[in-house]
Amino acid sequence: MKIAHITDLHIRLHIPGLAPNSPARFRESFAVFLQALEKIKAAGADRVILTGDIVDVPACVLRPTDYYTDLSPLFLPAIGKDYQAVRDALDATGVPYSIIPGNHDHYPTFRSVFPDAEKTIDHDGFRFVGYCDREWKNNTPHRHDRERKRMVAELAAPDSPPQIHLQHFLPFPQIESDYPFNYRDADNITRLYAESGKVLLSLSGHYHPGTELVEKEGVTYATGKRFCEAPFPYCIYTLGDNGISQEEFQTLEAPMYAGKPLAILDRDG
Repeated sequence: MKIAHITDLHIRLHIPGLAPNSPARFRESFAVFLQALEKIKAAGADRVILTGDIVDVPACVLRPTDYYTDLSPLFLPAIGKDYQAVRDALDATGVPYSIIPGNHDHYPTFRSVFPDAEKTIDHDGFRFVGYCDREWKNNTPHRHDRERKRMVAELAAPDSPPQIHLQHFLPFPQIESDYPFNYRDADNITRLYAESGKVLLSLSGHYHPGTELVEKEGVTYATGKRFCEAPFPYCIYTLGDNGISQEEFQTLEAPMYAGKPLAILDRDG
């Protein structure tokens, strides 16, 4: 089986604005995403996986405050349009897909466009389990309440085919950083994955540099690089009799503005 993995697209197609001080190309991300889908389909991928931060929702919507004017109503229609554009693009490929939200997604709007995002799906002898986990105190993710109950139920499911678990945040490897990329309960999650004997592969996003394939107690873990920065990378994982292999692809083979005229605007002085 071939699984294409794209993560952290941070699309702003209809959503206004840009991220400050970032090399990310939020406004170009959707157009390049369409190119990536064409290449993925041509490569014969059996399934496409998107592990969160599908669009880039402004902070004033994700963390509204009643101290200032709530700007959410101004942004929500555009956010919905961007999710719908992603869904239309995925549906048009004809390739089955799984998609989950990340911490830069607006969960209610995401669910309105992708109502089956957390549905467990069996496909070609594998079971795909996606989670809608969240950040809690101090931006630390935690598999909590209903998502933890779903995990426990899936890991205990009798006669389950090999499972592939999808989450935005990282169960493993541990990232040394002042920012909490890993789950607060990461050790518990990885232990349960291993003890179940059912989890073959775990895919994540969130950590923008990504990681290579790494194995822990019989479970293979991988984190995709963020898609929204040139050269807009994605991975294809091949699951076969000889194990799991990873190949990284670059959507753009040359800078997107190479050979195009440049205009520089400056003020006097």
